[in-house]
Amino acid sequence: MILTLFKCIIISVIILLIFLMLLIYLSKKDRLNRIVFAIDKIFKQLIQAIKKINADVEQDSDSVKQQQKGESVKLLSQPENKKEKMVKETKTDDLPELKEAFAQDSDDWTVIGTSVQGNSHIEKNIPCQDSCSYEYISDGWGIAITSDGAGSCKLSDIGSKKVVELAKYYFKILIEKEGWIKDNTLPTESRWMKVSYEVLKKIKDDFKNLAEDKKTKLKDYSATVIVVIHSPMGLLVTHIGDGRAGYETVHGEWHYLITPHKGEEANQTVFFTGDFWNIPYYEMSGVLVPESCIIREKVKSFVLMSDGCENSSYLCNQFDDKTNKYYDPNIPFSKFFEPLVKTILKQRKENTPIEERKQLWYKFIKEGNDTLRKESDDKTMIIGVNNIYSYGSFYIKWRKNTIRR
Repeated sequence: MILTLFKCIIISVIILLIFLMLLIYLSKKDRLNRIVFAIDKIFKQLIQAIKKINADVEQDSDSVKQQQKGESVKLLSQPENKKEKMVKETKTDDLPELKEAFAQDSDDWTVIGTSVQGNSHIEKNIPCQDSCSYEYISDGWGIAITSDGAGSCKLSDIGSKKVVELAKYYFKILIEKEGWIKDNTLPTESRWMKVSYEVLKKIKDDFKNLAEDKKTKLKDYSATVIVVIHSPMGLLVTHIGDGRAGYETVHGEWHYLITPHKGEEANQTVFFTGDFWNIPYYEMSGVLVPESCIIREKVKSFVLMSDGCENSSYLCNQFDDKTNKYYDPNIPFSKFFEPLVKTILKQRKENTPIEERKQLWYKFIKEGNDTLRKESDDKTMIIGVNNIYSYGSFYIKWRKNTIRR
């Protein structure tokens, strides 16, 4: 009788899904991805609930049989399960490295990131000078930020942490003030260049006031900054300094988002605390400082990182035999990122606990391959993945056709 009831429930759910899909098809198609994702989530929850009920029924049945034999299984199993759960929670919460890691599921997006202390900093007992953060706003909009503190500046670890928090705060205010979410639109290139410049200049001025209050030097807080704002229509990007950022199209093609600001000497770059603010149209590496751009297409995923991760994930610093000089192709390794994107999608689909995802991501950036494991510099990486592409090929094909229109 119970099995019959389960079959009826499953059949009812399937019929309901088919009916809802027909309604969705007749409604506005640009809302299909969110509704399908919500339906899929509800369906998974129903299946899990049915499995739980079935498991409970089987457990009760086994308990009755064992009790008839004089075995008290229930009294023995409950304390042990409770103990195992407590041990797992204690191990996860007490890991200090996870303070610099995050993982977040928000609507269609999953964003994960961390900052890891480099080998040379561990040997010299220097704190991690990288920082990163992410905040989901609403309706498919979110802000991801990375920062790499200058190794030669004594307060750069504080500088990187604070510039990340200030950038997240000010850019969120900017998005709401400009009404981009409400109007469901992206700004013009000239408008984005202007307002992003103003926000970064405001952050620099805040640090100048901080240095005066603390009786320190502005230069002591030197750090780079990369900002990537995702939206349903594309990406808004701005940055000062080195590091990398890229994105994956819905067709699975990876492209760069920024050109790192690098000088002629090794490890030379520019920081948000620099003097370039008073120089009109200041350039480094052939691009403006700050450099800003807009990607006006839907994206499958994006990434931003400090330069400590670039050798393992980007084609860069290549030697040209003809010119006897090094050059920078600035191309993301698709073979590096594709498995990561698939893993992130799989973890969300399987409802992997957030704390476990944070721990796995930290461990990967710390020692995921030989290059990352041997890296002397601090390492930071954020990846954002749009989960609508975890559905079948028919759905992705429909999305691609919609985008082409």
